[in-house]
Amino acid sequence: MTENSMVTIWAEQNIPNPVEVKVRFNSLPVKIFLIAVFVFFAILFSALPAILAGVAIKDAVTVGWSSEITGRLGCSGVLFVVFAALLMSPVLYFKKMRGEMVKTFTDEGVETRNRRKHAWGNLQYINQVYIKRRYQEVPNSFELIFATGKAIVPPLIENQAAIVALVNAIPAERRKEIR
Repeated sequence: MTENSMVTIWAEQNIPNPVEVKVRFNSLPVKIFLIAVFVFFAILFSALPAILAGVAIKDAVTVGWSSEITGRLGCSGVLFVVFAALLMSPVLYFKKMRGEMVKTFTDEGVETRNRRKHAWGNLQYINQVYIKRRYQEVPNSFELIFATGKAIVPPLIENQAAIVALVNAIPAERRKEIR
C-alpha cells in the first residue's frame, strides 16, 4: 500500500464532513479599511507624476513647447509607471498567496481559495514552516505539497487548534523549513 493510498483511506475515515478554514481578519470592515489604505497610497503615489505633468502642460501653454517640457512629461510618465508597479506588486503577491490558502478539507482532498482542488492521492509531503525569532523557531504555517500544486494552511485562522490537529494527523511525510 502506497503512502498516498494511506492518506486517501485516512481522509475517508477522518473527514466525514467538509472542514472549512476560516481566515481571521477577513471581515467587511477590515476589507474596507484595506481598500481605503490602498486608495490613499494610490492617490499619494500618483500625485507627484500628476503635478509634474500639470506643470509641464501649463508651461507648454504659456511659454510654448520645448524639449524641456517633453523631458518633464516623459519623467512624469516614467514615475507614474514605476509608482504603479511598486503599488501593485504587493497587492498581486498577496492575491496570489491568498489563492493558494486552504479553503476546505474534504474526504476527497483540499480546495484552495482560488477554487483549485488537490486530491489526497496526489499529496507528496507536508512542509511545516517555521520562522526564526531571535533564539527560537516559531511554527508559522503548513504547506501541503501535492503533485498538482501547493495548498497553504495560514497561521491566522479562527479554528486554528482543530486545523493544526487535523494536519498533524495526516499520515504523510513531514519536512521542516525555517524562513
